[in-house]
Amino acid sequence: MDFGIDTTPTADGQGILLAVHGELDLATCEELSRPAQEAITGRRPLIVDLTACSFLDSSGLRVLLQVHAALQDGNGPAVPMAVVIGDSPAGRLLSLTEVDKRLSVFATREAAAEWLAFHRKPNGQPRAATEASTS
Repeated sequence: MDFGIDTTPTADGQGILLAVHGELDLATCEELSRPAQEAITGRRPLIVDLTACSFLDSSGLRVLLQVHAALQDGNGPAVPMAVVIGDSPAGRLLSLTEVDKRLSVFATREAAAEWLAFHRKPNGQPRAATEASTS
C-alpha cells in the first residue's frame, strides 16, 4: 500500500497539519517523526490527521506518543497536539490501548482546529493549563 504524509500549515498559520495516508507501522513511522520534528523544535501546535490511515500498529502508536511527549516536555510551555481519527481503523487501536485518554482525539479536522484555537492565547502562545480550564 502507498504511504504518504501531507504537511501543511493550519488555517491560522501558527501550527502544522500532518495528514497520514496509508499504513503507519514499523516501516513508515519514521516518515511521521521527521515532519513532526518541525513542530517540536519550532514549538508549534500540531494536528495529526489519521482519517486516511488504513492501519496503525504499535510502532505508529509509539511515534504519536513520543511526539506528544516532546511537545509537552520541551523548552518552554506545553504545545497542544490534536489527533483526528474520523472513521479510520486507527481509532480502534487508540481506544483499545486507552491512548485516546492521553491524547486529544477528534472526529474531524474542524473540531481539532477549534480545540487548538481555544488552547492558544491571541499572541500565539499556548495557554497555561489552569487558564485553559477556566476559559
